Amino acid sequence: MRSSMALASMFLALQPTASKVLIVGDSNAEYSGTSLASFCKGAVVKNAGVGGTTAVQWTSTEGHLDKIGSSACGGTPDYIWLSVGGNDNFETQCSSSVADLAAKITASINAVKQKAPSAKILMTGYCMPMSPESEDAACNSPGKFNALMDAVKQAADGDSAVTLVDSTQACGGSASTWSDSKYFMDAIHLNNKGYCKLFTQAGVQTFLGCEAASYDCETVNCMTPGFDQHCGDPTLESCETCCSPASGVADSDKTERVSSMLPPLLLPSLLVPALIAF
Repeated sequence: MRSSMALASMFLALQPTASKVLIVGDSNAEYSGTSLASFCKGAVVKNAGVGGTTAVQWTSTEGHLDKIGSSACGGTPDYIWLSVGGNDNFETQCSSSVADLAAKITASINAVKQKAPSAKILMTGYCMPMSPESEDAACNSPGKFNALMDAVKQAADGDSAVTLVDSTQACGGSASTWSDSKYFMDAIHLNNKGYCKLFTQAGVQTFLGCEAASYDCETVNCMTPGFDQHCGDPTLESCETCCSPASGVADSDKTERVSSMLPPLLLPSLLVPALIAF
């Protein structure tokens, strides 16, 4: 009996422990819901992302950083997926320099490391958007987003605790071309198909230690799951526009529906910036 119990204990000890992944950052993070758990087999995922937040806001010890390591967010994470910088770029209408953006992103990396010094940090940047947010948007060409992508790379490359898997081309775009609309819920935010493309990149799978699995991003449901399962301060509770671009919803209708879901504090005076916020 004792021999059998000892063998069973040894067997259990040899089993791999599921990796704990915490999602932190802006709406690129928040709006992923629980999709990472769907596309990283074996991972236990908690989402503390907050839509509309800047890298600068993820440096304050009295703000959203408190969710890192909290019991509600799963305790100390093994990995953190950090998505910041997009809104810092939008705040300047895509006129920020690489150095300026990189400094803000670096500051947020350092703040996150202080909260979870043992965690390994993954950054992916962003898929190139599918289009400008509006006809008169200042960020009106793929080239306007290159400073952001370069800044994320500079900040990540400058810290050995951070691994970057550049996702500029993950959704069909490039440094000079927009991405494919079928992967988006609006001009800049991904739907579940987009998150599939993002998370099933070989570099992401390897870094997070995802168990071997195959995924067909073209056949997954475009509705992102888990908007009601955030452990942080969510700004959305559902994804009513997740399939809009692919289903041909008119731009004016998309704008009206997205604006109706924005947090009250962003309306009405900040309506236009909010619509282009990560």
